Amino acid sequence: MSFADSFIALARRRSLFPHETNRVVVACSGGPDSLFLLYLLWAVREALQLELSVLTCDHGIRSEGMQEAHEVRQRAWTLGLPCQLHELDVPRHQRADESVEMAARRLRRKAYAETAADFGADFVALGHHMDDQAETILLKLARGTGPRGAGGMDWVTPLNQSVSLLRPLLWLSRAAIEEKIDAWGLKAIQDPSNAEPEYLRNRMRHEVLPLMCDRINPATVKHLAEFAEQQRKLEAWVSQEARLRGKGCVVGETLHLEPWRFLPEILQERILLGWLRERGSDLVTLGASQIRGLITDLNRKVTHARCWEVGTISIRADQDILSLNDMLAVPALQTLAWPGKVMWEPLHRPLNVSSADKVDLKASSVHDFTHTLTAFMKKPPPGEALTLRSPRPGDQYQPLGMKGRAKLSDLFINRHLPAKVRPVWPVVLCGNEIVWVPGFRVADQWRADQAECLKLEFR
Repeated sequence: MSFADSFIALARRRSLFPHETNRVVVACSGGPDSLFLLYLLWAVREALQLELSVLTCDHGIRSEGMQEAHEVRQRAWTLGLPCQLHELDVPRHQRADESVEMAARRLRRKAYAETAADFGADFVALGHHMDDQAETILLKLARGTGPRGAGGMDWVTPLNQSVSLLRPLLWLSRAAIEEKIDAWGLKAIQDPSNAEPEYLRNRMRHEVLPLMCDRINPATVKHLAEFAEQQRKLEAWVSQEARLRGKGCVVGETLHLEPWRFLPEILQERILLGWLRERGSDLVTLGASQIRGLITDLNRKVTHARCWEVGTISIRADQDILSLNDMLAVPALQTLAWPGKVMWEPLHRPLNVSSADKVDLKASSVHDFTHTLTAFMKKPPPGEALTLRSPRPGDQYQPLGMKGRAKLSDLFINRHLPAKVRPVWPVVLCGNEIVWVPGFRVADQWRADQAECLKLEFR
């Protein structure tokens, strides 16, 4: 089997190009890896139904960069392929908190997305190979990473909702690629910055990995790549398990900690990170020690509410329910008509008022705050209206059957109403007198003492 046939078989086995026609942008710097990728995909384009285009970038870091980009564009045109040249000007766009490498990567990814959109491409193909994979894994392990990071680079990863990054050369070593480049008579561009020791990856490439291959095992690179492959398979299984088991923990916008605590720690971490990501947290800013500390905190059962700053968001655990620590807006006073309905906006729950001909003791005995809360009470005197507002400091009333008056703040604490919703929990009044608080009994002096009464439901 020829080399091209081997690659075609691998691409089909891994479903690298799954469509009937696959539009692919090849990101090419003119270096050995990306140049080899360009000519390889061009050679197999008919067998794999590829429509190719090329992207090359001048990072604005080296004076030779623009000339090299023009050389790549000329090669693409020689192959009959359209090519875009992007001037990234990394020094001008580098942020204060970024290294040159981070800024270049960010700007390249933006160029990938723009070029793919211009050509209507499904994929952007990159020239990462087996040695790049080994370097990536060692760097991640040295910096501190978990199972997901230990999987290194995957063959296909999403760039955005419509475009994926493709790495078809992860099965090949740098030496094998350079051997093919020489055999094909191609002259690649050599970037001198790839040898500069101030870049951490270069030190890993030229010092650490060669030492490991020389002193420990010549097959170190191959074994690291195989380890990454197995790690990604394990990670895929863990992620699927977390999605299934997480259904019993994530309720609406909240994460319920009681069932979450019974899961293995690896699933706790996946479910928690997924929940944080969906809430908008920037997980890139989280270190492994911060994640472990948060998991330890959440596994501790306490009676008081707690808050954490996690990435770019603030979260709150109250009554074993984790939620965003966002302040709920206190609404204006609302008037209730009967029959009628008003929406209590802070909690997105309606309060219905209707007439009833009898008291339903079963319905009015429900005190679970997550379900419909019902009360039966006598009608206000003619000319007086019911109103709805949030609690105020010092609020108190006499619930049905209780001797004396009770503070709402005490009732909320004793019945474990989540602290987050206490400031915006609805209070029903007639004039200045509290007649009902959903989840608690109607006021004693407002009990329904005749057949015809009002029925209030906080759904």
